Amino acid sequence: MNRNQFRWFILLGIILVNCAQPLSMQRPGYIDTEQHENMEQVLRNVDDTYRTLAVRNFTSYIRRLLGTPYEYGGTSTSGIDCSGFVQLVFEEAFSRSMPRSTEQLYNTFVPVSPFELKLGDLVFFDINQGAAGPSHVGIYLIDSYFAHASSSYGVTISRLSDSYYKSRYLGARRVTNITFE
Repeated sequence: MNRNQFRWFILLGIILVNCAQPLSMQRPGYIDTEQHENMEQVLRNVDDTYRTLAVRNFTSYIRRLLGTPYEYGGTSTSGIDCSGFVQLVFEEAFSRSMPRSTEQLYNTFVPVSPFELKLGDLVFFDINQGAAGPSHVGIYLIDSYFAHASSSYGVTISRLSDSYYKSRYLGARRVTNITFE
């Protein structure tokens, strides 16, 4: 086998490995139809539970961001990170200026017991396990669900009870001076 044939063989192997992966692993931010339907159902449950214009504006903006690719430091619909997601949602839905970093968000707002979580509370995680302080943030929705910008899936909805998030949960904070009425 000559050098050119070897290169083509390696390239073909890489392509086949990538094609064998689920789409969600091939393209960050990709959400398949079933995942999207599940997330849409969570947001409909929020809308049906609260039934206010403020909540509909809030969930509507989260809907528009679903599937937005993750980009470290990103703050727009072309790419966003977890604290950028929180900042953008609260600015758009409530005209509320928010701190930019996860650590600033964690240190700014009032701590909340996990048994008292309600819509709009910020949930924090130590994704790096052992880092000094929080390294990931999301927005609590309903029934253990929260919206966030995942480095693997982009903007998505996950459950606090998922073993990955449960083992990394640090706490929650309540954003002051907003209302869902």
